[in-house]
Amino acid sequence: VVMAHLKAQEIKDGLQRKEWKLRLIRMLYERGFKRKDILELFRFIDWLLILPPELETEFFLDLQKIEEENKMEFITSVERIGIEKGVIIGVEKGVGIGEERGSLQSARIMLLEVVSIRFGEPSIMVIETVEQITDTELLRQLHRQAIQCKDLDEFMTNLAATPTNN
Repeated sequence: VVMAHLKAQEIKDGLQRKEWKLRLIRMLYERGFKRKDILELFRFIDWLLILPPELETEFFLDLQKIEEENKMEFITSVERIGIEKGVIIGVEKGVGIGEERGSLQSARIMLLEVVSIRFGEPSIMVIETVEQITDTELLRQLHRQAIQCKDLDEFMTNLAATPTNN
């Protein structure tokens, strides 16, 4: 946390910031942090070390490689069962039919489920990016893209190019 803060103040060059951001994430894995702790610290590091838009895609792909190397599972089978039950209960109660928040969360869950089925467990970056999207229609478009993409790299490129503050 301290290192992220110091580097955020010290480094203004986007490429150096990207390298430090990746280095800090690697350090979390190397030091054996638990999934929950990595997610929390990643949010903070991501908030501090903001990258220019043109480097976000590169960072996104590099982070995906780090996560694959470390084989960190971000949605456990127990969580997946809970998500599936939540979707079923939501559909039974009519959540998402007229309620924007329910519809938004359902769209996020469905997108992450397709990503998980097609490409394996979603990375921190994928989960964080999807959680930031506030446009249900955009989530539905990404859902369709996830189904149609030939591979994970194509989906990651589409996701990285997606504006998250709609």
